[in-house]
Amino acid sequence: MARRVSVQRRDGVALVTLEGAAAGPKDCGFDPALRRALDAALTEAFATPGLQAIVLRAGPGGWPCGIDPAEDYSTEQPTLAALCTRLLQATVPVVAVLSGTISGGALALSQAAGLRLALATTRFHCPEAGLNLLPAAGGTVRLLRRAGGAALEVLLSGRVLDPAQAMTLGLCDAVASEGTIETAALTEALRVAALGPEAPFSPREGALSNPGAALDALAAARARHPARADLPAIARIAEVAEAALFAAPFRRAGCRGGGL
Repeated sequence: MARRVSVQRRDGVALVTLEGAAAGPKDCGFDPALRRALDAALTEAFATPGLQAIVLRAGPGGWPCGIDPAEDYSTEQPTLAALCTRLLQATVPVVAVLSGTISGGALALSQAAGLRLALATTRFHCPEAGLNLLPAAGGTVRLLRRAGGAALEVLLSGRVLDPAQAMTLGLCDAVASEGTIETAALTEALRVAALGPEAPFSPREGALSNPGAALDALAAARARHPARADLPAIARIAEVAEAALFAAPFRRAGCRGGGL
């Protein structure tokens, strides 16, 4: 079944809306159909005359969050990693409006955006380690470089975070109500566009400014979540954390999934 992504234009802002998780009986995550639809919508959005910013959001039910390795980690084009790269390399600000459960591909894409606004009811979840999977599309590296060792604790524990907790890690930058979040997103998008390169985004690599503290937090998280033979993804994610923060070489371990 085709997955839909719509594009609307408002005052120089392209609003890209993903089919919400409530659109069907099964949330298939960012399966190939949705990735193709999002890729086409981004192409349409970037072609907007006088484009100043992009707002990326989801319909009723919140963002797709299914964790399905047959889909989320597929190499079928466009890959989730390629979509994240499009957002990272955008020449205009990208603001993500987060709703529902932000997990899997939704977490990776939102980390590739420049600014993230969440509803108070939004929840953030990284269940991959417990499923012996690796988080998708570079989201692990971006999160670790933003939040340091504290992010590893979230990645390995699998606990669910509310927006206030997520803000401490840079998973979101502000919280708004259902009635105001669209206006807030448009306002912030245009404000950031006007500020240009001096826009106050969360530092993408803020953790690298204090490597000592990041190393201490990393060691503490690893001590609380030791390697397990039945879940090799735990050790793999920890290895990637060290590589992300300190550019240490790392090797691939045997576990399902990919795309850290």
